[in-house]
Amino acid sequence: MFEFDFIEWLRSQTSAPPDVELGIGDDAAILRPTTSRQVLTTDLLMEGIHFELSSATFEQIGRKSLAVSLSDIAAMGAIPTVAVLNFAFPRQLAFADAQAVFRGALQLAKEHNVALVGGDTNRWNEKLVVGSTVLGRLDHAGWRISGAQPGDVVLVSGELGGSLLGKHSDFTPRCQLAAELAHRYPIHAATDISDSLSLDLNEIALQSNLGITIQSGSIPIAAAAKLQAAHTGRTPLEHALYDGEDFELLLTVAPETARAILQDSALSVPLTEIGRVHAGPAELLISRDGKASESLPIKGYEH
Repeated sequence: MFEFDFIEWLRSQTSAPPDVELGIGDDAAILRPTTSRQVLTTDLLMEGIHFELSSATFEQIGRKSLAVSLSDIAAMGAIPTVAVLNFAFPRQLAFADAQAVFRGALQLAKEHNVALVGGDTNRWNEKLVVGSTVLGRLDHAGWRISGAQPGDVVLVSGELGGSLLGKHSDFTPRCQLAAELAHRYPIHAATDISDSLSLDLNEIALQSNLGITIQSGSIPIAAAAKLQAAHTGRTPLEHALYDGEDFELLLTVAPETARAILQDSALSVPLTEIGRVHAGPAELLISRDGKASESLPIKGYEH
């Protein structure tokens, strides 16, 4: 039978680390107790909304199903530890393709030392659906989206705007960078860029009840955004602001912390200063080419 054969195959592909007493194969996993505070997140990805079979491999789909949750764990400043995966496979999906979905997730889990300890599988007459739940460990107070302070510097990792040309299927969740920053620097507010730079940065402003002004010329724009702009009639900046699914870290920190971070050549991914937090209405502003600030339209990827 498909489900039992698939579960047996999953068991052969995984092994339980020391903090997992019982992994895949029983009614539930058993985890050994820990003294650390824990973070929990879950995501659901659906064919036709989060991925297309015409443009992504089954391995990429499986990888992304776990990567989006790992990115959430990173945004909390936590270290991912264990995960469960859920699959609703179309009835016509070949067994080898189902294996490929899991292999994509398993490879990413190994890269981040995450134990896959269980989940659920079903078959139905609809499209492919994959979900993940990830548990993370916190060795500090944890980052919040609501912690920005007046005078903070806004930092972003990596480059933005490349999702439409494939980055959304192959991005690297910034778990390593988050661990590096959490051990070295006080972070006031944090999130990951999933919906868009404008939407996620505006959420920091709203939840912190402060204004944020970004500088258009400081935003690190991916080469893919410039290529995309040649075909869409939109500017590279618009792609960076609104496309979403960059899954980069978005942080606010004190000015002295920002200076230290920007000079830290040991970080695995460089960060860029793109704006400032200030007192005033909870809104997002943009300064273009040194001109007076104006309200930035808030839009992005809608599920």
